[in-house]
Amino acid sequence: MVSLNLHDPDDAQRRLQAFLVQFTAPQWVTQSQTDATIEDQERAAEVLDIVLDILLDAQLGLMADLVPADEEQFWHSPRRLHAPETGARFDIRVGARGGYDLRVTVGNTVFTDHAMSFEALTMALRSFAALRREAAA
Repeated sequence: MVSLNLHDPDDAQRRLQAFLVQFTAPQWVTQSQTDATIEDQERAAEVLDIVLDILLDAQLGLMADLVPADEEQFWHSPRRLHAPETGARFDIRVGARGGYDLRVTVGNTVFTDHAMSFEALTMALRSFAALRREAAA
């Protein structure tokens, strides 16, 4: 959190710019146009499972949808989360060309993104969970 003294607008502006530059600075992402190998996708699925476990333990208001014991999870199987407070549903899967695909459904509104890094995925899930939690209050 950036604390601001509004009696000194120049300092407030300088500190806000220093804080926001990390979010507004251009970040170039290079992506190969070839499909990832099965090994790459299996590793990405392992990372996804670790990231989701960490997010669930962080108590952001997200819960994992249970997978039946007789249903085998593959790298391409969607991982599903939901926010019980609002009914928001999150479907996350490993993308065919790498990265992660996210689909968020809240009522009649759907947000979809493809080829996200796990950092971007984490930020998106955290942001949607926080916004939805505040909207429900």
